[in-house]
Parts: sequence; structure tokens; C-alpha cells
Amino acid sequence: MHKLAKLSTVGKIYNKNMIRIIKPILKFFVKSNAVKSLVIGLLEDYAASTETDIDNELVKLVKEKLWPVT
Repeated sequence: MHKLAKLSTVGKIYNKNMIRIIKPILKFFVKSNAVKSLVIGLLEDYAASTETDIDNELVKLVKEKLWPVT
């Protein structure tokens, strides 16, 4: 059990460091249309895999916020 706790701690530290590295990169690219399209595509795929309608509404809202109609 003690080894498992150590592995869990190592994993948490690793994840925290990875997020620290990846987050600025994502923030840099997030404004590009390619990344916006990727996010929408992932959300649409997820929404299609569920039986509820609320996630479809959330995808619609995210689309409207990423690409506002002016």
C-alpha cells in the first residue's frame, strides 16, 4: 500500500509539471481557428455519444462564443 501511495504522489507531481508545460502552449494556440475547430469537433463527438440533449446545447453555446455572429 505504501508503494502505491508513492506512485500516486509521483503521478500527481508529473501531471502538475506536464500541465505547467502544456498550458502556456495551449494558451498561445487557443485563439487559432484550427484549435477552435478541434475543440468543437471533440465536443460534438462527445455530445453524439450521449443520450442527453443538454450537451448538444452546450456545444451550440460554445460555438456561438468561439465564433460570434456580428
